[in-house]
Amino acid sequence: MVGPDYKRPAVDTPQSFRFEDKEAKDLANTAWWHQFDDPVLNELIQIALQENKDLKIAVARIEQFVGQYVTTRSALFPQIEASASGGMEQLSRKGLPPLSSNAARRDDVWDVFLNGSWEIDIWGKIRRSTEAARASILSSEEGRRAVILSLVADVASTYIDLRDADREM
Repeated sequence: MVGPDYKRPAVDTPQSFRFEDKEAKDLANTAWWHQFDDPVLNELIQIALQENKDLKIAVARIEQFVGQYVTTRSALFPQIEASASGGMEQLSRKGLPPLSSNAARRDDVWDVFLNGSWEIDIWGKIRRSTEAARASILSSEEGRRAVILSLVADVASTYIDLRDADREM
């Protein structure tokens, strides 16, 4: 392939965090709100996850990028196209018009077309496009996760604030 491979840029990060990387991922992917053991909160979060428009857009974006990835990647393989058509032709003894009642003969006409092509990816254009499409899928998946995390946190925070206000009253 032409061009340099992607290399992650160097970023100053601390040597250690409070959690190991695996533990942090496990913590972020858990349904942490179940620890409150509040069925109303569980139901509110479930409704928010099912009805939120931003989340639906994020999911649709993932499906869009998957479609683009499949379409882009398909160019790596041979393309085959086929078409067929048919009909009947009737010739007249007198010439035009062709559908007169004095027809001499009738002919069936059939056409079949088959076409194949394959672009050899010598310079890596298709492979680079496929890599970019895959990166778009991964980034949109992370965007969906961020929307879910933000949505759940907002619903839980608002619910806890509401419960706190009820208790003060």
